[in-house]
Amino acid sequence: MRKFYNKCNQDFSLEHLANPFLDESIKKRYSKAKVVDMRDNYNIEKTKSGYLIIKPINPNKTY
Repeated sequence: MRKFYNKCNQDFSLEHLANPFLDESIKKRYSKAKVVDMRDNYNIEKTKSGYLIIKPINPNKTY
């Protein structure tokens, strides 16, 4: 049989269910995920097929 726990501080509003990351800022989420900072840190390459490839200059530069 499953045990169900009642979490009083959990918010089940429609706004929270649609975006559960309301509590955290975007910079905190980026730093958790170790995202490469692409601000003034990218090169754009054109391929023969017409697509663009965006590559970071320094991939170690993170938030």
